[in-house]
Amino acid sequence: MCMSRIAEIFHTFVLNSFIMKNNTLYRYLSICVFFFVSFLPAHAISSAGIKKGTFQLEKKKITAWSLSDFTTILGHAARKRDGYNKTHTYDNLGIVLFEPYVNEVPGGRVSEIQFYLSRPAEMNDVVPTGSFSGNFFIDKLKLTTFLTPEKLRESLKTWEGGSGYSTEVFNYVYKKTIYIYVTFNAAHNSVVKVSVGLKKKS
Repeated sequence: MCMSRIAEIFHTFVLNSFIMKNNTLYRYLSICVFFFVSFLPAHAISSAGIKKGTFQLEKKKITAWSLSDFTTILGHAARKRDGYNKTHTYDNLGIVLFEPYVNEVPGGRVSEIQFYLSRPAEMNDVVPTGSFSGNFFIDKLKLTTFLTPEKLRESLKTWEGGSGYSTEVFNYVYKKTIYIYVTFNAAHNSVVKVSVGLKKKS
């Protein structure tokens, strides 16, 4: 059901609850619709990426990397999991947020965001069940599942790095401020995941 239709239904119930003040059913339904709308699955994200070293989500610059910066745009996560970080998994969006702990409690900041462009060979409790369907850009480069390591390397000549913790992962850093990990499948002919985060100061 589209958001406009849900909003229309909600408006109708609210209006009727005012018109028919003695009708308990309308008031009850209005409250139900309100909570239903509040906890709807996250809507589709059309664009994300890095422009001149700054991460953007739906064309909004993310500079503080607070959890609220992301949840304001993404909405409620489908699943949350406690581990080395607190993870927020958005199954419908193909996105995962990593929230580090501070003094053994979630710190309210995001250390990394992951976009799953395709299904990985191995699934776990953190990996989203869906894939990211929006556009992901690094300046002028558009990341697709068909991107090759050679094309990635050629497009990120101004970035440092090029290798990661495995032969499938390519790690780049922009002016020691922001990093990106691009994970390919074993054959290096399909992008599985893109990870973005702020580089920790040494």
